[in-house]
Amino acid sequence: MPVGPSPDAPAPSRDGQTSSPDRPIDSPKDAALAPFGETCPPSAEYIDDFSADPSARWKRVAGTWMWDAPQGVYRSSPARGHAISWLGPRINWRDYTVEVRLRVDAWLISGANSGFIFRAQSVQLPDGGADPPNSAGQMYFVGLSSTEGLLFGFMNDGWTRLAAQARPVVLGTWYRLRVEVTASSIRIYVDDSLIINHTDTRYAFGTIGLRTFETAMSYDSVRVTCQ
Repeated sequence: MPVGPSPDAPAPSRDGQTSSPDRPIDSPKDAALAPFGETCPPSAEYIDDFSADPSARWKRVAGTWMWDAPQGVYRSSPARGHAISWLGPRINWRDYTVEVRLRVDAWLISGANSGFIFRAQSVQLPDGGADPPNSAGQMYFVGLSSTEGLLFGFMNDGWTRLAAQARPVVLGTWYRLRVEVTASSIRIYVDDSLIINHTDTRYAFGTIGLRTFETAMSYDSVRVTCQ
């Protein structure tokens, strides 16, 4: 069961926060900042450490997103509902590893969850200023949940849970969430520990994005390594 401050507590600053076991919180940001290409050839690596304004690289689909320039993080606001920011379509991205360093700042309801999407083939874009419905589009999602720990499933204009692993999620703590997708194999790690090993053939290609549901969330870096 998650532990930590109440959802009404202010989002913690970077200074003095608990870190992932193998990366101090005050370590320097990655020096590299490679744009995310339309293709994902073997051994190519794309990095975004949010040291520069992400608005030209990440496209808002839903919710409110903010760049905290002094901290070098990309945040979803604590407003109710869901928030999605993605790279746009990538039909030539098939097999890759994506690692995201993230922090839950506040849960807004029981059952809140946040993480990222991968092999995303479509999202329903805002129509006339209105955000698309929650779980619209076709994609996989992995994230941290206030009630289930680590949560994995897919959207197909609706949500289907494929796996979950109970584990504590401490508010204000940075985690490294990594997914390796190769053909039908999907391997999910938290801080280098393999937690979920799953096989699914539903989506064979697609892009990545950041997604939150009823959560105030901070993203520190995103790294994609093509296979």
